[in-house]
Amino acid sequence: MERVRIDCASQMLKESKMSITDIAMELGFKTSQHFATVFKKMIGVTPKAWRKQNMQR
Repeated sequence: MERVRIDCASQMLKESKMSITDIAMELGFKTSQHFATVFKKMIGVTPKAWRKQNMQR
């Protein structure tokens, strides 16, 4: 289930101007810190770094 939420978060980070905190709350994470921890564990970088890398493309 977390993988699905992280995949959704990746899309939202790429396509949306929503803040990382708002994305975390929208996807049901209790805190943005928990979201960032899970995201980094699965993707290898923080949501902020991932967004920055993918917005440059």
